[in-house]
Amino acid sequence: MKTIYKYQLPVAAKCTLHMPKGARLLCVAEQNDVWCLWAEVDTAQPSTPRNIIVFGTGHPIPDELVKWYIGTIHMRGFVWHVFEELPNDHGVRGRQSIPLPEEKHE
Repeated sequence: MKTIYKYQLPVAAKCTLHMPKGARLLCVAEQNDVWCLWAEVDTAQPSTPRNIIVFGTGHPIPDELVKWYIGTIHMRGFVWHVFEELPNDHGVRGRQSIPLPEEKHE
C-alpha cells in the first residue's frame, strides 16, 4: 500500500534515513522547529538506506557529488538546501543539470 510518511531530519550536514525501497521524496520543511522530509512510500517494500545531505546558502558543494535536489528549508534566519546523495553510477547530476529539450522555431 502506498502512503505518505514523514521523517525527521537531524540538524546535520549528512544523515541516513531508512525507508521502503523506491520511496519518492516529496519535500522538506521546518515543522515546530524540526526539519522534516515527506516521502511517498510503498509499505510492502523492504527498507533501504537513503543518504540526505544539507548545504547552507553560500557553502561549497563538491563538484564530484552526485545529488538530487529535494527542497529548501528556512529556519531562524538561515536557509538550508537539502539533497539526496546518489551513487556515482546513477547517471543524474541533480535536477538543475538535466538538459532541457531544445526549442523549435517554426
